[in-house]
Amino acid sequence: MQNQLTVEERVIVAIRRITRSVDIHSDFLKRNFGLTGPQLTILRVVKRLQPVPAGEVARTANFNQGTLTGIFDRLESNGLVSRTRHAPDRRTVMLRLTAEGDRVLAAVPFLLRKRCLESLETMPASEQALLLKMLEHLAHLMEDDSPIA
Repeated sequence: MQNQLTVEERVIVAIRRITRSVDIHSDFLKRNFGLTGPQLTILRVVKRLQPVPAGEVARTANFNQGTLTGIFDRLESNGLVSRTRHAPDRRTVMLRLTAEGDRVLAAVPFLLRKRCLESLETMPASEQALLLKMLEHLAHLMEDDSPIA
């Protein structure tokens, strides 16, 4: 059946499979740990870069600022991150992971499924780099804002 599909159709099927897998795992995380996929992503970025300005989190994790504000509100109300104004420029909001946020991150599995993570870890660095390059290239192609041909 796959051989009867065009390359374009096979790309769409592969993207759909990836999206579905991420959605299913994200639902598991929400049910079992109370975190959505985007919340978990933001927690991991904050942990790695802290103290980090909110704008840097938006750029690093590829979220728009409006979406992030709601995520930050929920993470802060759950005691997982703290937000403070940066002294030199009060417009800048700095984020830090709280002790509770650190504890939650230690307990929550990664957003990618275990089998995927294990396969990535055993893959040679050159293959990891190629896979990442191709995924980033595909994402760039899909984000193209030019008129539809």
